[in-house]
Amino acid sequence: MREGGRVVEAAGRLTEGQPLGLPRERRASHLIDVARGYSQWGRRDEAVEQLVRADHLAREEVRCRPHTQAVIAELVRSYPRGTRPSLPLSNLAKAVRIAV
Repeated sequence: MREGGRVVEAAGRLTEGQPLGLPRERRASHLIDVARGYSQWGRRDEAVEQLVRADHLAREEVRCRPHTQAVIAELVRSYPRGTRPSLPLSNLAKAVRIAV
């Protein structure tokens, strides 16, 4: 969708139970897409929260996909110089070998 706010709004229209019928990997992929939307929207904390949820759901989906690694790297770079990313983001970044 290329517009973070639209992605988040579309995801918000899903009922809580709708994604539960999908395999874990697809649910994690959905959370990653929502995380990217939050990141594009400038809502870093919400993006990190979605990535952490995805990582708990399907670790291999988060840690092995270049698309996800790009989102994590983008979030790490979004912190102003002299500040450090949050602990959950730092842990994810280290897990996929992105320098923090």
